[in-house]
Amino acid sequence: AEDGIRDLVRSRGLGDVYKRQISDEFEKTVHLGKFLRDKGFPVPEILHTNRDENLIIFEDLGDLSLYSWLQCKRKNDEILGVYKQIIEKIIILHWGISHSASKFDVILPEFDHDYFRWESDYFLKECVSAVFGIKLSEFSNDFKEGLKDELNSVAEKLSEAEKVILHRDLQSQNIMLKDNKVYFVDYQSARWGPSAYDLASLLWDPYVDLEEEIRQELVNLYVNKSLVLKPSALSLQPETFAEELSLCRIQRHMQALGAYSFLALKKGKRNFLKFIPSALNLLYQDIQECPVELLALKELVYKLKSKIPCHSK
Repeated sequence: AEDGIRDLVRSRGLGDVYKRQISDEFEKTVHLGKFLRDKGFPVPEILHTNRDENLIIFEDLGDLSLYSWLQCKRKNDEILGVYKQIIEKIIILHWGISHSASKFDVILPEFDHDYFRWESDYFLKECVSAVFGIKLSEFSNDFKEGLKDELNSVAEKLSEAEKVILHRDLQSQNIMLKDNKVYFVDYQSARWGPSAYDLASLLWDPYVDLEEEIRQELVNLYVNKSLVLKPSALSLQPETFAEELSLCRIQRHMQALGAYSFLALKKGKRNFLKFIPSALNLLYQDIQECPVELLALKELVYKLKSKIPCHSK
């Protein structure tokens, strides 16, 4: 997980299980896990809980994550096969399970304007300032106001989008492969939000260099199959979804850069620094391709990119 606060320890004497100590959102994790399992969504079974110790014992899904599987050279049709499985499960989560969630005792936070702005401020504080040493106070008032307006605009547009249940950290290290099936772990940061956020996290993952052709095929698959389940969804209409996905890519990469920076500098996990160049390149590409003009953010990200050694880009 990107927050890096949960350590896994394989437990002997209990069979193939994982013990995981979760200090935050214990009840949410337990209830959501059981809810998703009941609805047929592939998450690990919860075998035992201890509320006094904030301890949850999960079924062990093995060691093969999507990320580790992709470290070996794979053919495009193999990659597409696995990602199509993932997309089909996420469609069910977004447009099937989400619409029955209100009937069950599952209370999730919302991706609202304030939370989106928390993510972009996280990027400014932990990455721009702490890692790159760039202080916004060095910029003109016009630039600072322009940047604030742009980040508020992105947050406003995304907070107004149709909301579904998101995994919220749908990257390759949180997807496990076992017996030719896919499973989703670290779902405890789930919340109601725009469906494109999960898609951006999955297909524009800084840990994985997917070919653009594969991305576009999977985006089309997602939209077309989602419309079968929810033909009335306004957010799935082509122009609306294209803009939402573009903004979610920007939002997600700001969040990821903030997380990598925080983990590297504040938690001593320096290995996360190696993912900053790829995330930064993706963010710059996002801004260039975005139908919404974001001139101040583009200037800031270009400045960050110029500080990265050429061999790291």
